[in-house]
Order: sequence, then structure tokens, then C-alpha cells
Amino acid sequence: MGTKTSEEALLHELDRVFPTEPKPATLAGRQSCGGDEYGYVEEFFHGRAWNEITLEDLRDRYPGPPDACLYFMSAEAFRYFLPSYLTFFLRCWDEADSIADTAVYALVPTSDERLRDWQATRFGQFSLAQRKAILSFLKFVESNYKDHYTFFGLAEALSYWESNA
Repeated sequence: MGTKTSEEALLHELDRVFPTEPKPATLAGRQSCGGDEYGYVEEFFHGRAWNEITLEDLRDRYPGPPDACLYFMSAEAFRYFLPSYLTFFLRCWDEADSIADTAVYALVPTSDERLRDWQATRFGQFSLAQRKAILSFLKFVESNYKDHYTFFGLAEALSYWESNA
């Protein structure tokens, strides 16, 4: 598995390139499905900084499935809270289970033509420094967990973020 040094370096990079202020004005996205999930996102994430959320907090207090949150967020909230999920992966991959999986899967470009504009808006929110941090994260996943994420589209994610970082 990964070395502490590379995990710590990535955590430091996330802290450096993902500011805690300003917080997103709009938390929940508005897709045509999801029902209560949008309300759960609004309620749980309101007023919180991305680096204050813990895996335990998300598991114990989020009223819906904690691995689904990112998909119900606005593009602005997705950009802001993604580093929470990347941090969960880096700090406690074995405990995080499907929440860690979400950190990778949320970065895979969609093959569904109906979702391309939606995803382009979400991915387009990141600064160059943030895109580079995402690429560093994905390279870390490839180096240390490739066998676990091949079927998640890790190669496609790496290709996308390499061409956009």
C-alpha cells in the first residue's frame, strides 16, 4: 500500500489548493431524480468546511447513503467538498469502503451522453492547481490500489485528468 510520506504529501497538497473559504452558496444540485437526497445534502453540509467533516460524522449523521452525497451536490459544492472524500480515501481507505470508492468513481468521465454537460460543469469548476491535485490523487490510487479500481474506470479517469491538468 501507499507510503505515509506520499499520503501526507497529498493531504498537504489538498489543504493547500482547496481553500475552506468561501463556502459554496448552493449545496444541492437539481437533477430530475433523488428526492430527499437534495435536502439531506443541504441539511448536512450547510455551514461546514470541507476539512471539518470526518468519516465517522458522515457515516453516523448523514441521513442518506453517505457514498451518494457528491452526486446530489451542485457543481460548486462538488468542487468544495470533493477533497473531503479524497481525504477519507487517503487517511482510512480500508474503513471508508464505498465512500472511498466514491472518491475515485466521481472523477471518472461519464460515457452517458445525457450527463456530459452536467459533468463538464462540475469538472470545469476546478482551478489548474486543483486539477493537478486530483491527478496526483489518481496516480496515487493507480500506484497503490489499481487492482481495486480498474473496473471503476481508473484508466479513463487518469486519461481525462492528465489531459486537463
